[in-house]
Amino acid sequence: SFEFVLQNLPPTISEFEIWYEIGILHQESDNFEGARVALERSLKYKQNDPNILTRLGWLYLTCGSIEDKETGIQYLNASLSIDEKNGYAHYLLGRAYLDRKQFIEATEKFKVALFYDATNADIWCCLGVLMIFLM
Repeated sequence: SFEFVLQNLPPTISEFEIWYEIGILHQESDNFEGARVALERSLKYKQNDPNILTRLGWLYLTCGSIEDKETGIQYLNASLSIDEKNGYAHYLLGRAYLDRKQFIEATEKFKVALFYDATNADIWCCLGVLMIFLM
């Protein structure tokens, strides 16, 4: 059982890592609630981990409701307050702002994301979509 695994962890694996990986598996399986629970539980072990905050931000942005999207933006901003060089978090914020038709904010975030990851085709694609909106 899962409790047995948690009580008998190899010394190289922490409970944090297990919850984080479970969250990723749930997220990749489109199980929002399972991913949310596991990632938020992993966040209890490392409150200032930008990777968890970025993943939770993306999770909340993709789940649907306006309130959840606002929570996603908060998580991404929290991630960037810890690691401002996180190009992926800038990119995800750009997508969130594009979705909200906040084109100036989206442009700024995509430019910062490109500064840190100029070869990311997803960022270039979103910037192209944004330029179409602005025409």
